[in-house]
Amino acid sequence: MFEHIVKEREEQENAETPPDSPAAEQRIRDLEEALNKQKEDMDKAIMELTFALGGAKKDV
Repeated sequence: MFEHIVKEREEQENAETPPDSPAAEQRIRDLEEALNKQKEDMDKAIMELTFALGGAKKDV
């Protein structure tokens, strides 16, 4: 979902900074960490929705 944004940012960062520089590596780690957090949040929301929908079906 957000991969294209990360790819664009990485390309911009690589254009501005040599690929092996600590700043570029740190930026990539930060972006990966942010993506993992978003994925965890989305997974949690999906589980909550699934539980809520499952609960609603049982009440019917």
